[in-house]
Amino acid sequence: MDNFKKVTAWLSEGMPLNAKLTHARRYVMLLVWLLPVVGYIYKALINTLHLKRSGDEGFFLKELGRFQQDGMWTSFSDGISHLHVLLVNFLSYFVGQPLLAGRILSLLLLPLGFLIGVWIIRNLRLSHAVEVLTLATLAYVLVFSQSGKMFYRFLSDPLMIVIALGSILYIQRYCTEYRIKYLISAAILAGMMFWVRSFALLIFGGMFAFFLYLFIFHKPRVKHFSAMLLFITIASSTALIVQIPSIHNKGRISFEDKSGDGDWNERNWITRIDRKSNGGVFSYLRVTWDRVEQFKQEYGEHSIPRSLSERFARDPKFMVDSFVSNMVVRIPYVLLISIGFYFLLLLDLIRRPKWLFWDLQSSFKLLLLSVFVSVSLGLSLIIVNYIEHRWLFAAVFCALILSSMHLDRSVMRRYRKYLIGSQWIFLLLTGAAELIGLIII
Repeated sequence: MDNFKKVTAWLSEGMPLNAKLTHARRYVMLLVWLLPVVGYIYKALINTLHLKRSGDEGFFLKELGRFQQDGMWTSFSDGISHLHVLLVNFLSYFVGQPLLAGRILSLLLLPLGFLIGVWIIRNLRLSHAVEVLTLATLAYVLVFSQSGKMFYRFLSDPLMIVIALGSILYIQRYCTEYRIKYLISAAILAGMMFWVRSFALLIFGGMFAFFLYLFIFHKPRVKHFSAMLLFITIASSTALIVQIPSIHNKGRISFEDKSGDGDWNERNWITRIDRKSNGGVFSYLRVTWDRVEQFKQEYGEHSIPRSLSERFARDPKFMVDSFVSNMVVRIPYVLLISIGFYFLLLLDLIRRPKWLFWDLQSSFKLLLLSVFVSVSLGLSLIIVNYIEHRWLFAAVFCALILSSMHLDRSVMRRYRKYLIGSQWIFLLLTGAAELIGLIII
């Protein structure tokens, strides 16, 4: 135990060092930073040289084909990932291969997401040790964690996340300077999230809750109400631009439909009925599409609830069990393996949350909390079988930033060097293990 304390103190600059130890610590820090750089380059090469589609990539290839065949107006009218398919289609003219174009777009979005994260973290004015560690952890999340795995696949989630991070950055600047231009920029980007996925509603819900909180609990209320109204108006107007074809043709808005061979809500519900365990907590093996059709033929189309309220009415106990399991087991697990010892800081912050609501000057942390809660609660309510790690990326990012701010507080002075040292060890070991695993496999 004493040796562990010495190592963590050494890594966190918490003990006097002679010249040799100082150089050794610098080499360790350099190694921790090199791991995600090498990991990103290696994974980028593997995923661009070996083009074998997996998971949802088949769906997005079909979407691109539909866009190219039907044209923009028709595909936008029927519902599609509007901005994502436009960008992939543009790239495909240069690289030829659609799957390669989709993966290149995601790979380009990773460093852009990291750069936006750097701006957000540096705007916090953290101490040097905490800032560097937080940046290294963000790099690990993007390159090695299951949450960041989406950046190496032909998926629309990375684009939505990077746009969301941009909106968060401008809200952070608005919280600091209260200049309208930052609020407008944040609102435009928030609306553009809906050009990619309807999932953006969970992130936008957190943003709306933040502005609503400022209006209710802080003065001048007229100013905060005006800001909230402007943000919602601009974001909504922006979101509706790509919906013009759908509104014109069908009188409603349309988003991408990932049903594929059938309705995933139907499949998940029948999975809930059969309840064949896959070894997880309240987690079951998904039934086949043939099983879905068989069930509907036996019991009829109306035997499957269509909305969240109907699912609660049919089986409230299971829905409550699933919600609790998501909030208590699945989401904490994703956070733990994504941000390491920062997760302990998040738990400590939840244990004594008064700091979050002290003053308006540090209101940015309330935005992070709102987005974190909105995404976590929304997914826990909607998903009844399995929460994919990439869906929680926004919550993981907000948890990381909140925890870094908490670590820099004077109340954490007693534990800071041990937490910093432990986190560096976590990044070193897990990054090395992930990279070795990639090379061996």
